[in-house]
Amino acid sequence: MRQAIVRLTGKVKKRYLFFFLVLLILAGSFLLWPPQTQEQEEPALPTMFETLAGQIAAAGKKMENYGLTIEESGPGYEIIFQGQVNREKIYGKLEAYELEVFSAYNQYFAKNTSAQEWQDLNALGLGDLPALICTPWQLWEKILAANELTVEAGKERVVNGALCQTYFLEIQHPDTCLITGFPENATLEKLQVYLWLDVENDFIHRMALTLDMVVDGENIQLNRVLQMDPQAKALPAGLPPVEMPGVAV
Repeated sequence: MRQAIVRLTGKVKKRYLFFFLVLLILAGSFLLWPPQTQEQEEPALPTMFETLAGQIAAAGKKMENYGLTIEESGPGYEIIFQGQVNREKIYGKLEAYELEVFSAYNQYFAKNTSAQEWQDLNALGLGDLPALICTPWQLWEKILAANELTVEAGKERVVNGALCQTYFLEIQHPDTCLITGFPENATLEKLQVYLWLDVENDFIHRMALTLDMVVDGENIQLNRVLQMDPQAKALPAGLPPVEMPGVAV
């Protein structure tokens, strides 16, 4: 009986010794080769274009009513539109041409300042005006469609008493008709856009475009500036009704 107990005790000691050696080897391996912890990748910072697009989207949600002045000049001509924007509606005057223009939901109307009735732009032979008279957001949507686009941030500038971050964008080979409404014999080679954006108050104060074009083989440059004013007038009475899907406004 005693011999059996001694043999059993010896086996138990050997088993404990075996487990001890295994634990010692494992501990040594952890010291020599510590477990590799997977490093968490830091989220990628937004690109300059993504930052600008986010700021413009924020401004778009706030800018519902504002004054709008559009000036375009080129070889031998200058057009100035002065008016206001009320959400989807644009109203203003081309004083040099004695015209009033109204737009809502991509429908455009015009009339002589002394006339009573509004007419469709196409009926007046003014079908190219929508390319000029539009909101900054409508222009921005056209810029977003460009395939080759670069963005740079500039210095801060004060516009209308507000501190603005400036941005410069250059678009190679943009769509000529979307931006200018020029005929097929015109090619828009390059479009440069300058923005003055009040980031703190989510307001675009100025948007300037420089258009390098070729018309009938001649190189010309057009300049267009959109000035936005936070102080907006009320729309006048007597504007023509426009159609929305199922709604007249």
